[in-house]
Amino acid sequence: MAKKVKKPTAAEKQKDRRRWQRELLGEIRSRRIRNLHSAGRAGASKEGLSVYPSYRENSFPIREYKDRSVPKWRYTNDWMKVYAGVWAMHERDERCLAISINLHPDYEHQLTSATPTPDIRALLRSRVSAELRKVIKDEPPTFFFVIEGRTKDRRATTPLHIHGALLVNDPSKDDAVRRALKRACGHYIKKRDARASAARVENTYRLVNRWASYCMKNIRIRDTRMEENRIAMSLPLIQAARLWWEIATGT
Repeated sequence: MAKKVKKPTAAEKQKDRRRWQRELLGEIRSRRIRNLHSAGRAGASKEGLSVYPSYRENSFPIREYKDRSVPKWRYTNDWMKVYAGVWAMHERDERCLAISINLHPDYEHQLTSATPTPDIRALLRSRVSAELRKVIKDEPPTFFFVIEGRTKDRRATTPLHIHGALLVNDPSKDDAVRRALKRACGHYIKKRDARASAARVENTYRLVNRWASYCMKNIRIRDTRMEENRIAMSLPLIQAARLWWEIATGT
């Protein structure tokens, strides 16, 4: 009698899919680095993504990986979109800055105690875009961030804060950008104090992949203060990420 094959459960399928996604992203990352090195440069001109002149040696496009078709952009999840966005930002000769901002305690209480609870992610994305436009007038706001309220080891809750990255070409605007991000997160509003440790903005060019992973370390941990989706990307970054993904994967 033939042995009955046990079908994988939905949870097992999801776990397998996530493992494949992580491996796919790792493969794309290694191919990208290899091709950038073979092109003899670490960045690209602002006229276009470096995939045009430097993705060589038949490494791209990567249409299939481990007997599975690489998904089209519309079928990728937010997690993969963030990685594509980060890679797209680093395809240009621009400064990619890591950001870490604490929400002001009063502002956090205002948001989390409201009935019904607002979409904090969407609200902060709009506020960040609006504040950045005031200080960076010569380029569209290009950024992503993730909201979280957990410690690094995931064991305890913390005040809400965001981790992410944005493009700022002019180093002289770093302080203005820092103040703008603080205002977006509730500081300097109605004479509220601005905590000295509220914001960190620093160059993270060589930490692109590690920083993206750190930003998303707690996205699957449930937090009753927020909705499940906590990843925010500006429209310019979404457009750049989609172009990067379609070129790199041929989809």
